[in-house]
Amino acid sequence: EGTKIQANAVGATISRTDNIKTFGFDGVSYSGASGSPIFNEYGKLVGVLYAKVADSQGFNFAVRAKQLKLLIDKAEIVK
Repeated sequence: EGTKIQANAVGATISRTDNIKTFGFDGVSYSGASGSPIFNEYGKLVGVLYAKVADSQGFNFAVRAKQLKLLIDKAEIVK
């Protein structure tokens, strides 16, 4: 058997939206979790975790999903 992946769904609140490329949110994250998907309450991908504020009580940053889509489209990745 292969390695099993376990989802760890934790509620969070988007608390900073002053940037068109990123947003800040309050929620639990762990070291090594960069690249984790951030979903809204409807299951839609809204961002990808890229950093947390050290010594904070759960403040993190994510790249907006639509910005990542623009980068992927610009890269002209062929499937």
